[in-house]
Amino acid sequence: MKDFVFVSYPIKCTLKNYRDTEKKVANRLFNNKIKAIYTSSVVSYPGISDIDMLIVVKNNSARLRSLWFDKKQNYMICHPFYIIDGYIMENIRWVYPDFRLNLMKGQAVNVNQPNANELKAIKIILMIDVTLRHFPSDYIELLKSNMITVRNTLLRLNSLNHTISTYKSLGLRKKAWDSYTKESENLRKIWFRLSTDDQNKSLTKLLKNATSISIDLIQELSTYLKKNNIVKILSSDKELVYDGEQNKAIFVKDWNKESALDRMLNSKKYYSILPLNFVPLLLEYSKENGLLSNYIRKHLKAKKITYQINHKEIIRKRIQMFNHQADLAYKMKHRHFTAFFDYGYKSTGGFINKGSHILRNLKNSKLFKDIMFIFASMKKDDHN
Repeated sequence: MKDFVFVSYPIKCTLKNYRDTEKKVANRLFNNKIKAIYTSSVVSYPGISDIDMLIVVKNNSARLRSLWFDKKQNYMICHPFYIIDGYIMENIRWVYPDFRLNLMKGQAVNVNQPNANELKAIKIILMIDVTLRHFPSDYIELLKSNMITVRNTLLRLNSLNHTISTYKSLGLRKKAWDSYTKESENLRKIWFRLSTDDQNKSLTKLLKNATSISIDLIQELSTYLKKNNIVKILSSDKELVYDGEQNKAIFVKDWNKESALDRMLNSKKYYSILPLNFVPLLLEYSKENGLLSNYIRKHLKAKKITYQINHKEIIRKRIQMFNHQADLAYKMKHRHFTAFFDYGYKSTGGFINKGSHILRNLKNSKLFKDIMFIFASMKKDDHN
């Protein structure tokens, strides 16, 4: 813990603060080119939880009022919204089957429901997507950094609970995972009653646990894919590489969690080391036409591999939705999520997005991180 500088602690808020913000934001953004505005999450712990919103536009010519809000509202919102259209909303269950949708404003959209077999397939593919997007890179990067952004780390740690819940629905469960969920929930529950020192200790412990659990989840999912003949590698190179702007990964033929973790912790670059049977999903995504598929195809270095994979119709529907969403983001030129799983692709449509692209490259540079660490250390010394 002595190696970390902790910044950006949660701020106390009430549930009423969140409800008021949701209403104000919905009322401010709604206009005749928006069909509906939904929230897609539950505010369980005010001050720590964030607000997730889905803004359903009628078409890509829709223009929204400014997405900038006051300091308190921005704190509760935390990140950009998903700005989608009717097609995505109608089929949202093929992206996130367990979204808790609550209509805030406008006309309700008829959401299609997958059948039981489709639902199971969607969850399996979703778990591969989540791994490729988040695990274990989210936690490895935090452990290897000098600075921990506390509120953001709490949100990342909580996202692991949702993944564990989905694994349970697939029949995958371990006591260690249940223990993590309980410990994570309890920390959020008592957070504001703890001293700063106890907050830092608990957060560090939970972060280390999340790292090991995410590695364990990867192993169990890889084994699940093999046992159920969902993905089968017929032949390949020993390693394949994906080098997107983010979500960099090396897919290894003879993967085991101990050597993967050791390699990630000792590497100077933030590459996730993942089982080889995760890469066919990316390969299937790269076969379609669209902004995101083109980006994946460009950055996936997979020269020699043959494989079999099930649920191709579900995979194709998901990537078509992601491409559709990326195209919508580009044409609307708004600062919002490019796609639900962007694999490092960021829209450069519009002046703000182009500027964000430049700033993102600067923020990810070693020089910027070193400067921020020095600045945070000086603030910590002044406080002490």
